[in-house]
Amino acid sequence: MDFDLPEERKDVASALAAATASAATSVRDRGQNDAGISIRPVKCVTDVLEREPDGARQTSASIALELEILQFCATASAENQDEILANDSCVPMLLTLLAKSQQDASGLNLNASSVCALETVVLALQLLVNLANSSTKFSVQFVACDGLDIAAKNVAIVSQKLALPRKPGAGNVDFSPARKTLADEVGDLRYDILLVTSALLTNIVDSDPSCVLHIGHVRQDQQCRLAKRCFPRCLCESRLSLVVLLAKAFVSCHMNQVSADAAIAAGYLAVLLGFLMREPQSACRELIQKHLPRRDVAVVVEHIQKFMHVSDAVGKQFGGLLSGIGSPRKPRKAQHSIADSSMLMAGVETVAIPAPSLRSAASSTVNATLHSIISSLNSA
Repeated sequence: MDFDLPEERKDVASALAAATASAATSVRDRGQNDAGISIRPVKCVTDVLEREPDGARQTSASIALELEILQFCATASAENQDEILANDSCVPMLLTLLAKSQQDASGLNLNASSVCALETVVLALQLLVNLANSSTKFSVQFVACDGLDIAAKNVAIVSQKLALPRKPGAGNVDFSPARKTLADEVGDLRYDILLVTSALLTNIVDSDPSCVLHIGHVRQDQQCRLAKRCFPRCLCESRLSLVVLLAKAFVSCHMNQVSADAAIAAGYLAVLLGFLMREPQSACRELIQKHLPRRDVAVVVEHIQKFMHVSDAVGKQFGGLLSGIGSPRKPRKAQHSIADSSMLMAGVETVAIPAPSLRSAASSTVNATLHSIISSLNSA
């Protein structure tokens, strides 16, 4: 779900538009056709955590702007993805930013700072999803830098229950409109994090199937408070396999019959679980089945089919969940209603990240991959 710029970032929205428009114009001025535009990255990833020229630390707004620009560049062409990844510090720096934002978001208090940290988590994840498309090099770097362990922290973030803030000098819980707005924003961002994490892991196992084994070895405590000692690897005693946590998250979303966000997240999680269970005799398949209702993979198949159906419906109107480079991006608050033959999801928003598969491939190729997974699951 592509999110709207929060209030803190409204003032940089025009700067982002101007920067991207200027980059596109400069390419066209060099004689390239619009259809072949390739926007070269306008800022190195390593600048994200570096100091500004005046020595001041970058604000969350400036970091968000840089991530937005890099995401635009990575979406513009595969060449730009390769150029960004050519910087060996790219993946480590993004994971450092992701880990720092995860820790900032893990506090017990619900406030604007925790919301801002969650938004940075989503932005960093979206860029990582773009870079993970069809890139074995990225997968190797991501695993080597403990990226799977850091990504597993997102499950803990989604699971955490942030405490309700109290009004200064008051003993009662704050149920003010401002607090409700923050709570709603956090709820939306948690589903965003779950969805984008699913897409990231799916892109990784799609580009490098051997990463399924690495995912199987990751363990994370669902209620970990994300203290520094648990980075990159969680050291809590109550750790569970990441595969189990993903299966539980899927079941939780599946059981939520009223939330459109949960339905969309269940679709992305189902696709990821489908990739993890693709091999009939895999340990992951057995582990996932243990946590499915009645140990039946049919529920996963059902959500994959719904995902494909909704993706096709969105594709006809907005470019879709399964579209490739250059997918239209919709403001987060510009919601759309999509009628599915088996469910009605009011207010479903378009997803501005690539679907978990080869981003440069046509949606028909992606559907063929998902049909193959469905056939494998049904044959078990």
